[in-house]
Amino acid sequence: MKYLLILCERRTQDRLMQTPFGLLKDLDLRDHGTCARILSEDKHQLIEGLVFESCFDQYLLSLTEETGQTFQLVDVDTAVVSLPGQNAGVAAFVWARSRGNGLGRYLQALNSRMPVWFVEFLEGEFVAIKCIDGELRGEKLPLQEVTSVTGRRTGSSFSKIQNEVRDRNRINQSFWGYLSERHGSELGVNVVLSRIFLNWGIQPWFRHVWNVDRVFLSENQLWHFEIKHKFPMDRGGRLSFGINDGELRLIQHLVECGLRSMHTLIVKPHWSKEVGSMYLLNDLKARNRAAVIGREMTKVDIEAALSGNAGRSGADTTYTGRGTVSFRSFPASSFHKFGRLGYDYREVARRIYCSGSDVI
Repeated sequence: MKYLLILCERRTQDRLMQTPFGLLKDLDLRDHGTCARILSEDKHQLIEGLVFESCFDQYLLSLTEETGQTFQLVDVDTAVVSLPGQNAGVAAFVWARSRGNGLGRYLQALNSRMPVWFVEFLEGEFVAIKCIDGELRGEKLPLQEVTSVTGRRTGSSFSKIQNEVRDRNRINQSFWGYLSERHGSELGVNVVLSRIFLNWGIQPWFRHVWNVDRVFLSENQLWHFEIKHKFPMDRGGRLSFGINDGELRLIQHLVECGLRSMHTLIVKPHWSKEVGSMYLLNDLKARNRAAVIGREMTKVDIEAALSGNAGRSGADTTYTGRGTVSFRSFPASSFHKFGRLGYDYREVARRIYCSGSDVI
């Protein structure tokens, strides 16, 4: 009897979500020290990106107030993955933080072109259920159980990010200098759970994983906003921005699902990878030099880019900090100018709407 109880307990433990820090249910995400340790497993560029996503959110979330039009955030985190097997296509795992307006439309849109799993965070665990024709069907199962079977990589371990792309000073500056204060007691739920979901719930079991930044419903149209902070490349006096092939193919999938996609950038005035990004928040002169720009990525744009010449970016642009990725270049002149980081956020929001009035 004792043996059966131990075996049952082990099976239960096996179904609980594992992380490099132990079981998810045992992590105290109310403790900012724990949150800092978890986020320190990511690249410093990614953590800096979380800061500027938060800044850009303030523009997007004020669009309704500033324009009189309805812009509803679809409160989800989405991972699009490449399925195993040649020409097997992609699938989506959609973690619904809440069941608000636009969620059903979004699930149906994705489901029109790819398999979808609906993910919830219940009683300290991620669980997934199949979504078919926008409806949830079947049994809710532990997320890692679903991803390990779907990805057919049951022996996978958690990827280790190279130390060269994990500058502790830059991570700490972003975390303690902004994220901790900005999110307060909601830091674990707002920020850290997203990284746990992607890094340890999805990533280990698939060869390619892409994250969808933000999704909004405006009138009857779903919009995808990709949010980046970077500086341009200077090629013979012609400034351009690179977008890697994986991101372009993600956007292509979303556009095929009926979404429209805006690629937005906060342009860093210091053109060096060795310089952190937090100066943009404490140097007023730098903030007034940091342009906020964006452009819609249409099906025609993406197909033209992917059929053109590709460049190769360094290891710092990959998920683990190893290898290289292909990218395509887009002229800086093809982006709308929304303003500068130092401008009043309401003015930038209005310009996002007005600059793309033929778009949004």
